[in-house]
Amino acid sequence: MSDKEQLVNQLADLIAPHVKRRGDLPDLLDLVKREIWRREDAIEAAERRASLDAFKAENSVLPWPEFAVKYGLHDKEYRIASHTLSQQRFESGISFFVDTEPTPEQRRYIGDETTMSARQAAEYLGISRGKFNKLKKQHKLEHVGVWRAGQTSGGFPAAAYLYRLSDIRALKDA
Repeated sequence: MSDKEQLVNQLADLIAPHVKRRGDLPDLLDLVKREIWRREDAIEAAERRASLDAFKAENSVLPWPEFAVKYGLHDKEYRIASHTLSQQRFESGISFFVDTEPTPEQRRYIGDETTMSARQAAEYLGISRGKFNKLKKQHKLEHVGVWRAGQTSGGFPAAAYLYRLSDIRALKDA
């Protein structure tokens, strides 16, 4: 008897007591098939995770959330940082940041190129929008751009002034 035939006999012995009617067999086999697929998926996921962990360790890289926390960067800085800081690409195309602290020049550039609205700036500073407006006037902070977002419900143009993150950080230190 071949290995395949032995396996079929073992499966039949295992399943037979659970089949009450002929119609139960396809349902039971479908459940078995799904469980096998689930296990295969779990094995593949574990292999991908191990490969990814090895890649991160070999290349000394971090995903953006970990990199941002480690080096004190804000989520809004991702777009500029991704064009400024060294990265390595994993086989799936995911980019990771090289685990090296950004230089003062890189931090300045990223902060100068990253913008926030008044609402975002107030949230970043942990203050009300009114308090941000007072700080802005007190320190003569000028907006560096305008974000236009269509129209308000009343038909007026919707816009928000944008401020450099580096200037907002200076307000935090003031």
